[in-house]
Amino acid sequence: MARSAQLAMRGFGGRVRFWGDVLSGVKYRVFEALGALLVLASLLLVLALLTYFPGDASFDTAVAAPPRNYLGYDGAVIADLLMQSVGFAAYLVPAVLLGWAFRLMLRRPVHRFARRLAMLGAALILGALACSVLQIPGGPPAGAGGAVGWALLRLITSVGLAPLALP
Repeated sequence: MARSAQLAMRGFGGRVRFWGDVLSGVKYRVFEALGALLVLASLLLVLALLTYFPGDASFDTAVAAPPRNYLGYDGAVIADLLMQSVGFAAYLVPAVLLGWAFRLMLRRPVHRFARRLAMLGAALILGALACSVLQIPGGPPAGAGGAVGWALLRLITSVGLAPLALP
């Protein structure tokens, strides 16, 4: 009888706290799973970029031979798109994904995601510009900075700010 009186005074608070703890635990596991998926995605992206071969089949290259990329046709297409658009700055994408993954796995959510995504875009553009000044013999067909870096370098040199683009 005394126990039922105590439960009546407490109400459903014990059960609510229990479900709150369960949902909190599920949320942490979901964050950890997303972090693990981002680690996997970043490692696969690094593998696709490291095994990039310009002669692989992609959207602008038609070849009958099997792709040399370790991830097959999909890896060849992703690596080709990244290398032709932003060049060697494409290696920033897996680095940022890895940082976000560890942040999620350590139970620190990624706040201001839209702003971070915009900053990643700005970093890719500026990284492509920085890489476009490099003259690498035997580098990617679009140059070390890709098409974005090439276009920005042309814009800067046409305005007369070419000395600012030098490393």
